[in-house]
Amino acid sequence: MRLFTRSFLIIAFSTAAFAQDQMANLTGETARVFATTRGQTLTGTHPSARAAVDTFLRGQGRSAAALASLQLRSESRDAAGLTQLKLSQSFDGLPVYGAYVKASVNSSGELVHLIDQLVEPRGQAARSTITADGAMAAAASRRFPGERLSFRLVSDSNGTARFSSGNTYFHQDPTATRVLVPLEGGALQTGWLVETWTTQANQLWHTVIGNGGRVLQEELRTANESYRVFPEHPVVTLGGVTVGSPEVTLAGPGSSTASPNGWVSADGRTAGVQSQFRLAGNNTYTYLDRDANNAPDAAGVTMTDGNFTAAANLTLAPTTAPNQQVAIQNLFYSVNFVHDKLYTAGFNEFEGNFQENNFGRGGFALDSVSAEAQDGSGTNNANFSTPADGSRPRMQMYLWNLTSPNRDGDVDSASSSTNTATVSPGA
Repeated sequence: MRLFTRSFLIIAFSTAAFAQDQMANLTGETARVFATTRGQTLTGTHPSARAAVDTFLRGQGRSAAALASLQLRSESRDAAGLTQLKLSQSFDGLPVYGAYVKASVNSSGELVHLIDQLVEPRGQAARSTITADGAMAAAASRRFPGERLSFRLVSDSNGTARFSSGNTYFHQDPTATRVLVPLEGGALQTGWLVETWTTQANQLWHTVIGNGGRVLQEELRTANESYRVFPEHPVVTLGGVTVGSPEVTLAGPGSSTASPNGWVSADGRTAGVQSQFRLAGNNTYTYLDRDANNAPDAAGVTMTDGNFTAAANLTLAPTTAPNQQVAIQNLFYSVNFVHDKLYTAGFNEFEGNFQENNFGRGGFALDSVSAEAQDGSGTNNANFSTPADGSRPRMQMYLWNLTSPNRDGDVDSASSSTNTATVSPGA
């Protein structure tokens, strides 16, 4: 029986000493996404969904070793006949952290959508220099520096060590699972994925630990994001009457029937990677389009804490960076709010709503809303084009120049706050 406390692993490591062990950036922005328009396919007919995936990946240059490393994680079929595949990657029985393939195959065995986040094997993986005990202590030291915690190993099987903390601090026993960590340059290193889930704060963390107890990556897997938005629209005085509302900070909904994986889930087109001027999830991809090319402008700084709470400065132009960030978070909140409200009213997957993943509930997927904030193609208006189910609708929100200071339709939430079906273009 092994017992250790957090204080045993407080060790200072030189960053330079481990520079060669930098973890590869496996995020949604690095994934290769292959999509089609309605009626087109990525491959011809295949006898199985997996065969279609393998053929396509081989044609995209993936090696035989990479294809052999794919393990089926889930396979489901929706009412429209689309088979949804999720595959993970592993070598010698160890999963590669962050590596996966997601694919959609139609009823004829033709591939219609695929996300490729694989790594190519390059020689033998470097062995870990840290044990499960050490990995758990390193993660606890990082995540809970003010707590007096001790851990007792209670089981160790199938590559996962389970620990008891001896109290109710954790919602479930913390675990350390042996994984392969992709490094910059393509090499692999054996490491640990530590999962901790606290009881009181309900914070579920995944912490990747590398050689020497280094924390290589942290991911908060609790949907507790918050948004600073205008519930109606910014306060203005019209004809001597003051109307509107100040900004307030509202919590995201987490998991719900309408949005099972929350609003900022990895089901979106950028696998849940968020930034100042691009927010993505299963229901909408919201971004700036000042140059009016119907594509996202620069993303800005990556945001990882789930707090989309930039404050507006109404004395400045809407096109200043702080106010553009406000426009993105306000529009993203409004589109998601309306999605969930309409879902409860019956506008669901079977009825052709707008989602990347339909969770096997029917209808056609891959049609989340492209919401273009401060679109440069017009002024004093807005529009929303909705093609057939399975094709992505596009919303263009314009700036208004009929008033001083200029108004931004993206921050006019009056329609969504009163449960109507459109996002207001402004006033």
